[in-house]
Amino acid sequence: ISSGQLQRGANGTAGDLGHVRVPRGDDVLCRCGNYGCLEALASGPAVAAALNSQGVPAAKGSDVLRLVAEGNLQAIQALRQAGRDVGDVLATVVNLLNPS
Repeated sequence: ISSGQLQRGANGTAGDLGHVRVPRGDDVLCRCGNYGCLEALASGPAVAAALNSQGVPAAKGSDVLRLVAEGNLQAIQALRQAGRDVGDVLATVVNLLNPS
């Protein structure tokens, strides 16, 4: 915010954490064309796709949540990893902004 106005950046995506790079995603293509974006690794659809590639049927994020609630170990591990990825990105943001 500058002079009371929300600043969205030149392309309107300032503050979009979904496209911050996550090191473990070097080989994961994002819809933006880059590799390793948080969105491509930790979003509901991304976690569902990762589970599908492991033979666990999940079409969307709500399927992942259902599998976790049912105690599916692979889904639990995938969701925990997504949480770690989000946490790593948020820790970087905190270090960058250095709030009091």
